[in-house]
Amino acid sequence: MVIEKPILPTWEWLWGGTGAGIPGAFSEFFRVAIILILLGLVLGLLVSVFRYGPGRGGRNYLRVLRQAPRDLLGISLRRVLGLAVLAIREAFRRRVWVALLLFFVVLMFASWNLAPNSDQPAVIYLNFVLTAATYIMLPVAVFTAAFSLPQDIKNRTIYTVVTKPVRPSEIVLGRILGFSIVGTALLLAMGV
Repeated sequence: MVIEKPILPTWEWLWGGTGAGIPGAFSEFFRVAIILILLGLVLGLLVSVFRYGPGRGGRNYLRVLRQAPRDLLGISLRRVLGLAVLAIREAFRRRVWVALLLFFVVLMFASWNLAPNSDQPAVIYLNFVLTAATYIMLPVAVFTAAFSLPQDIKNRTIYTVVTKPVRPSEIVLGRILGFSIVGTALLLAMGV
């Protein structure tokens, strides 16, 4: 296999190339993050203006922007981690681990259909494993995250969380963190 571009050392990849003017991964990340934040602010203003009208929508938007730093600084790591643990328990109660079993079953019978006599069987197996992991994990992650809140509302379990002194942002962050941990654990198990 011919490498068209040389592989950069990790330090140069993170912080940028010295002579060629190659942007680093951190600078690219921050550039994209700033663009997404600005797009989110503009989209939030447009939604508020179209929903409530120019005057009331603008006032609501400015009120939310004034309250945002206090809300972000008031986030409790303890409550977020507690909600993340709750999301992890909920995901395993909904049998997310079945995806792991499905992955292992697919791998067991995959060798029947893959070509072991090819020139590069490792590449074929690796592509198959990565593709199978992707196609199994994407629906699991999407359906687990999308149906968790409606299911909690239906079962009235979210009401016990909301009645506590918990901010909505902490609920969202806790769920994101919990489902990310579940997905990471499943991917680690698939990787092993």
